[in-house]
Amino acid sequence: MTQKLPITVLIGRGTRLPTLLDHLAKPNTTAQVTIVVSHKKLDEGDEDVPGIKAAKEHGIPSFYWNLVQWRDKTGRGREDFDEALGFFVSQTYYGPPQAVFMLGWDLILSEKFLKFFSRSDGLYNIINLHPALLPDNPHETEIKLSTGQKIPVIKGEHDEVIQKAIDLKLPALGATMHFAATDPDSGLVIKRVEVPLMPNDTLDSFEKRLLPAENQLVIDVANLFSQGKIKIENGRVEILS
Repeated sequence: MTQKLPITVLIGRGTRLPTLLDHLAKPNTTAQVTIVVSHKKLDEGDEDVPGIKAAKEHGIPSFYWNLVQWRDKTGRGREDFDEALGFFVSQTYYGPPQAVFMLGWDLILSEKFLKFFSRSDGLYNIINLHPALLPDNPHETEIKLSTGQKIPVIKGEHDEVIQKAIDLKLPALGATMHFAATDPDSGLVIKRVEVPLMPNDTLDSFEKRLLPAENQLVIDVANLFSQGKIKIENGRVEILS
């Protein structure tokens, strides 16, 4: 049996994680999650967030790494937080991971974290899920949909991005998986998925349609990465067949 490629997953609540873990548990897949870390704050008596609960059900080591609690405990600053987290998740005891997938991790991570996953081409083996459509050129302010229509590029946190798209009455939104970079939401785009926005959509109704599309996007990229099918050519991502 071929050894599966170990990856670390960083989450918030982790609502996108259970589907990925169920998929990767199949014997014919080429990746495995070896550690899960959530940035949420968990007090004594609180229930686990969905992603941590799913990780425990799959027997995967899982941890909470909350910035406020970490600062209170250590008295150290934000860059120290990033470096300590990078050192922790990169240790051989848990893999070591060949990549980090950020699925709803809301904290911007500095080079102090990124350096633990540096590549020879200057990129990082860190892949982020962004809750909107990002362009291949990070300096562009518009992106062309599959219909040919252009919409503005929206950046920010998940609910904020979706609500802005609804307020602007955009015809579609979606999600993007891209390599992380020191400038947030500017790394090379790997793959996108479009989801139509309906005239009467609310935040909740759109999220219900977006979630399955995001889940499949994450699965696709995990498979492509672990199978060595993501190639960087002339500053762009090429997906090998």
